[in-house]
Amino acid sequence: MKTDTNSVLESRKKINRPPVTQTLGRWIAAVEYAQIPAEIAEFAKRAIADTVGVALAACDEDVTRIIIETVKDERGRCSIWGSSVKTTARNAALANGTMAHAHDLDDNNMSMVGHASAPVVPAILALADEADASGADIVLAYIVGVEVEGKLGLAVTYEHNGRGWHTTSTLGALGAAAACAKLLKLDAAAAQHALGIAASLASGVRQNFGTMTKPVHAGIAAQNGVFAAKLAAKGLNASARAIEGHEGFFDLFTDPQIMKCEQAILDLGKKFELLQNAPKIHASCALVHTAVDIVQAGLQCGEIQTGDIAGVRCGVSYHALNLMRYGAPKDHLEARFSIPYCVAAALLFGKLGIAEFRDEIVTRPDVHELINKIEVYILPEFSTQEPFEEAYAAGKTYTDVEVTHRSGKVFRMRLPRQKGHPLKPLTAEEFRVKFIECLSVGFAPEVAQKTWTYFMEIEKHNPAKPAAVLSREALAARAPTVS
Repeated sequence: MKTDTNSVLESRKKINRPPVTQTLGRWIAAVEYAQIPAEIAEFAKRAIADTVGVALAACDEDVTRIIIETVKDERGRCSIWGSSVKTTARNAALANGTMAHAHDLDDNNMSMVGHASAPVVPAILALADEADASGADIVLAYIVGVEVEGKLGLAVTYEHNGRGWHTTSTLGALGAAAACAKLLKLDAAAAQHALGIAASLASGVRQNFGTMTKPVHAGIAAQNGVFAAKLAAKGLNASARAIEGHEGFFDLFTDPQIMKCEQAILDLGKKFELLQNAPKIHASCALVHTAVDIVQAGLQCGEIQTGDIAGVRCGVSYHALNLMRYGAPKDHLEARFSIPYCVAAALLFGKLGIAEFRDEIVTRPDVHELINKIEVYILPEFSTQEPFEEAYAAGKTYTDVEVTHRSGKVFRMRLPRQKGHPLKPLTAEEFRVKFIECLSVGFAPEVAQKTWTYFMEIEKHNPAKPAAVLSREALAARAPTVS
């Protein structure tokens, strides 16, 4: 039977989908700070500070050094945080975005199914000085970026992530572009073009998890967001249907038969996707955090005796094991994506922070002896994508941990969600404590507290000038004077 190719193509081009790209562009241009509820603005400030904190904790990481060495000769006015290097806005976004994701301690977003803040915060702070942006401008731009990431995440459904795309990079590029468009005060048409340009820049494959390239995904997304918005500001155009049109972002990045296009523009700026952010307290992939929380609970109540462990069974979803693909990791990069390592480290050290992801810790014989006692299996109810996605969206997934002791005592616990989940949120004080701990890697407590205060009061600053706050010199100037 002969196929009329032209008819097929024409029918595809006329797919009846809502004008997502244009609607998002109009909303980005129109939304105002006065429309943001006070509690949303307060949460946004904590999330921005949290992102800066985890980035500053990565100042001395190898991946940071490599990025700085690569961009340092391209001079500009934008600071690479915690360093003396000033470079272009795009390069600063790349470096700071990479740092923000280097320890995998940056927040997740449940709608986006990825890291919302690491691409957005570095992008807007890189542009803030050029734009003479106020603190309120920064807070609003951040909320806009996360809203776009979350809405697009709901639209592409979990199938986008399930294909192997790293949403922090794909959706993050669009969120960063939206945030930068807002910060630059682009009109609706230019904001729409920024999204369209970003749609052509989006990428990021999960095969690179467990390597230095994984955190660079967040930096590239931030850089692309800056680039897209600046191009649009100069008049570069893109398709008005770059996201939802024939062979647009939706068609290529997810299954058109599964996606929920209308979710991308439903209740914009009403329910706030920012509330779906899940800040982290453990420095690893979030899919093992419930297991770590279980281990910590067992240790704290005395039901787990580390020196008496005969074996550990850990039941997770297919997705957790798919992402956390390493058994016995060879270095700290693979360890962040190794369920056996994360559970073993939590059992041995009682925590899973930055210090637990050093090569000299990861390769210790006692760690690998315990890893060999840990069996990870897939829970039958979450053995394929469909039931997992449905349960995940409803907040009904869980992890099972069973610890058998040589004495015969058995500890069992099931936990549906980790500390930091939207239904189990961190307090404002817990955010502050985490920030202080992150900066303790290289800065005095007084420096950390003063920097935290700056972000908690950022809406009072006009212009905000974050580059003058986050350079190595500015941070050092906040250190106490020794008499």
